[in-house]
Amino acid sequence: MASLEQAPPSADGPTDILAVANSPVIWLCALGVFAAIFVQSLVYMRAARTAGPEVGMSRADLRNAYRAGAVASIGPSLAVVLVAVALLALFGTPAVLVRVGLIGSASTEVASAGIATGTVGVTLGGPGYDPSVFALAFIAMSLSGGMWMLATLLLTPCSNAAGRSWGR
Repeated sequence: MASLEQAPPSADGPTDILAVANSPVIWLCALGVFAAIFVQSLVYMRAARTAGPEVGMSRADLRNAYRAGAVASIGPSLAVVLVAVALLALFGTPAVLVRVGLIGSASTEVASAGIATGTVGVTLGGPGYDPSVFALAFIAMSLSGGMWMLATLLLTPCSNAAGRSWGR
């Protein structure tokens, strides 16, 4: 695996970027993010199972709600997948999978990357879009997505506590 500093310049710059973007280290990071998403999903499903009886939902009602949510998410997910396919050439497979799996909003991800690359005077996929600019865009997208995940993990319990105290 070549580091960002060692990537030789070439006329077909995206090839260099894809070599970095599809490196084993990025794939390992992607697997770590998917593991965190999986654990987070289990935590929320467990919380729903615990809170269900308090709001009058049986296990069968919860199972139906999970199924309805899964079916209802198919349509919006298709739009995100179509945009994700277009982003593969810019960011590589693991980065796109993580971005879509973590946030699910291609517009947020492209905006983060566009703002980051714009700070160094480069447009996404345009002239000057080299591995170092890719790294900048990837870090910006990761910080953006990471903050959403952190906010969800920290603020959900706070909102639950606030809801309980307001309901008294």
